[in-house]
Amino acid sequence: MSEMLPDELEMYLDAMKEFPTPFERYVSRGDTPDYFDVPEPRLEAERSIDRALRASLHDGTSRFVPVIGAAGSGKTHLYWVLKDKEEQEDPNPRWHAIYVPSPPAPVRILLHVWTAILDEIGEKMLREVSTYLLTEFGKKKGLFQRIDPNETIRVASREFPGIGADIVKALVYLGFHYLETGKKEYREVGQLAERWLLGESLTEEQMAKLGVQTIIEDDDMVLSSMKILLQLYDKALVLYFDELEIPYRTHGAEAELAFLETLKRLYNELPKTIIVTACLSDIWSRVYESLDPALRSRMEEVVELKPFTLENLLILYEEAMTYYWEQVVNIESPQNPLFPMKKEYFEFIHVKTKGNPRESIKLIRTFLDLILTHGLQVDAIGLFTKKTVPSPKPMVIRPKKEELPVIRATGEKVTASSMGATSAQAQDVGESISSIEENMTIQVNPPSVASGAINSILVAADELAKPIQATIDYSFKVGSSEKKISALLILENGEKIALDVPSVKNFDRKGGVAAYYSLKRLDDAIRNGIADRAILIIPKGTSGTKFTKLVSDLGDKLTIYEISDEIGRALIIGGITKSLSPIGRKIAHDVLPEFPEEPPQVPSESHSEETETTENSSS
Repeated sequence: MSEMLPDELEMYLDAMKEFPTPFERYVSRGDTPDYFDVPEPRLEAERSIDRALRASLHDGTSRFVPVIGAAGSGKTHLYWVLKDKEEQEDPNPRWHAIYVPSPPAPVRILLHVWTAILDEIGEKMLREVSTYLLTEFGKKKGLFQRIDPNETIRVASREFPGIGADIVKALVYLGFHYLETGKKEYREVGQLAERWLLGESLTEEQMAKLGVQTIIEDDDMVLSSMKILLQLYDKALVLYFDELEIPYRTHGAEAELAFLETLKRLYNELPKTIIVTACLSDIWSRVYESLDPALRSRMEEVVELKPFTLENLLILYEEAMTYYWEQVVNIESPQNPLFPMKKEYFEFIHVKTKGNPRESIKLIRTFLDLILTHGLQVDAIGLFTKKTVPSPKPMVIRPKKEELPVIRATGEKVTASSMGATSAQAQDVGESISSIEENMTIQVNPPSVASGAINSILVAADELAKPIQATIDYSFKVGSSEKKISALLILENGEKIALDVPSVKNFDRKGGVAAYYSLKRLDDAIRNGIADRAILIIPKGTSGTKFTKLVSDLGDKLTIYEISDEIGRALIIGGITKSLSPIGRKIAHDVLPEFPEEPPQVPSESHSEETETTENSSS
């Protein structure tokens, strides 16, 4: 192996400083490229799920597959692997993988699962099932042999009696909507049927027109809906329940028991369903003892995600860096596939992390940082263990109350006039947005994004001398259920605006179920007179059948802003510095139309000099 020339060495090191390496990200999010994958540690789990899926597709019964592993062992990554497998079967996969996050509350867990399913495949499943129902049970009448809806409902209801009758009726009407879209009567009742099946609230008049007596909300009705749809749907479901330990940690033992009881009901009553539960290894024994004895005896063998071997670690690095050099940086890979690392570094990392995938990736990143900072000749192991802390605490500038507009304690009311800071003061503290970015830790999370939006609105109100009141973390009740939104704004004219940001982990992934629940809270606020209109800030690309339908229902009472992490960061910094970002100005303009959406143009220095010269000549 020939030695690298000095100019080549400089090129590779400069490239690594300019382009982030693949090891900057160590948490699976679904958009991690295929090269960032070592399959061996999870092969046993994949085989177990594949075996259960084949059996379920053959006999139509359900299976329960428990997967355990340490934190960072790849439990969430396993779901994305399953999702990739499903997509590889396009255009007609035999199954769907559905990610079911930990339920937000210990009640209505079945509705939570139903929402996750509909969010992922709702429109596709409803269309296929409803049209199949007409094909299978449709009865033709009259000279033109058209399918009669009432006769079809009567025949189909024999197969699904009891509380399933309303579901069958709605599916038949929905099928007519798809087949007879030109007829107004079918179009209107079909749209009502779709809304009802998606769990939306209908008026008594609308329910009477649809001919249903119930709503899909309580556990029995939700479970009946799932059973009927899966019996008629020609595909199986893989329900992936991640972080099985969360209900106990968040709400206590009773919540965990309620959650496990829900899993048992799903297993016992749903056809063609693979229930995969991912759980931390060190608490599995407690969860196992809490499971129903019958379920314990019938579930598949517990499979554990394995740690990386040293060979796994080396393969991961080599494949990731080959892709990085050739596809990201667009240069030839170095002859040494481990460059700029050394094999002894990987041996140290493997021992230090005990092969944990997440910790291994984090430590590789730390070693690369040490090499780039101190040079190739550095003793990275010695520097890591003796001389430095691998992750130094960043410098944090904490603005004083009198200097910057900061959102205050939960539930406290904040007014524009109470902020008490000028643009000059903000400029003195930070000197520029870039210096604040450099010296201040900015976490782009839902509370900080909400604060950035509210600060932007208060800055606009202050400039316009408009009194405005913002109540942070505003709580209200719908019946006996308490709801909370990010903020409620009350304007000078009395108009009330509800603002909310869904509880997503980051803004570079779709909002999913969290975005729907956030939108539902805003809908509740408007329906119950808490707010006149609403603002929702969500990750880019957020979609979903129920989400889209509710957005359409709210119409011009709702304004949505889609952001990424980068846009969110600019929003937060703009609110702190009073130098509003484009998204901050748009939000402020939405609330206060008098506030210009575009910043005022500042005349250039040369233009000012020209104006001054002209004035002097005139005088």
